[in-house]
Amino acid sequence: MMVRTTLHATLLLLLLIGCSPTSKTRPADPALLQLREEQRLLAIYSTNPLPRMETLEQRRIETPHGQMTLQCYAPGGRDLPVILLLPSIDFQSGDVVTHDRIARTLAIDTPAVVILPTLPQTPEATLQTSIEVAAAALDWMNSRIDRLGGATDCLTIVGEGAAALHALRLAAMQRGHNDTALRGLVLVTPVLHPYPVPAPDQLNDLPEIIILSPDTGTDRDAAVALAAAIDAAGTPHQMRVQPVDGALRLDWALASAEIYDTVLEVTRLVRRLAAGCSGDQESETF
Repeated sequence: MMVRTTLHATLLLLLLIGCSPTSKTRPADPALLQLREEQRLLAIYSTNPLPRMETLEQRRIETPHGQMTLQCYAPGGRDLPVILLLPSIDFQSGDVVTHDRIARTLAIDTPAVVILPTLPQTPEATLQTSIEVAAAALDWMNSRIDRLGGATDCLTIVGEGAAALHALRLAAMQRGHNDTALRGLVLVTPVLHPYPVPAPDQLNDLPEIIILSPDTGTDRDAAVALAAAIDAAGTPHQMRVQPVDGALRLDWALASAEIYDTVLEVTRLVRRLAAGCSGDQESETF
């Protein structure tokens, strides 16, 4: 069955968690624009392998906030798990260019069908806008996953950096739907600032949540606080330490060589979460 999302549910959830729909936006400053361009160039000219896809499609879809670009990665096969990969670095950058190699690697090594949207970033857009666009991507993929080889009952949302909040809120929108396709969430170095940690009552009745965290620093503190709130909600969860140090969100976005172990860990977790789906994958491949 398909995951169902509605604009009304999105707005209600955002109000409950405390993100005002009237949050102001402002143009990005030149330094941020330069940073985004540098990250895209680094990703384009990376020497890391570029796995080949059986099917690679780029689409522009309509959302409540205009058109959005997304890419669909299909490694070949049928009844594969599906990954919605939500990219974000501190809400400010991350898109189908910076995360292309990551998406390809997840598709090949899981294997899975991967959907990678370009989400609106701050300061030009509010968190509310970005989540509504992510919900539109989820709606769009529902009617197309089978054609790409994905299992309609086997979705995992991978939220990187600031997109951990997007993943949590999309999951909360599915609460009470017995036909949900969502198997779990994988949150890679979640970033919450400047937003508060969601209250436990916003995190109950969710599928399993797995947090990949660095072992020190402010990102570790955020992961620990989030895990505590999830635990208080009684939602099944795990927290695992990342295998590398440093600016992990940047490593993830630029597909640097040392982050590959983390990508493989995500594929292992998706395989485990997908156990019991129609395309039931073996979970002990690595």
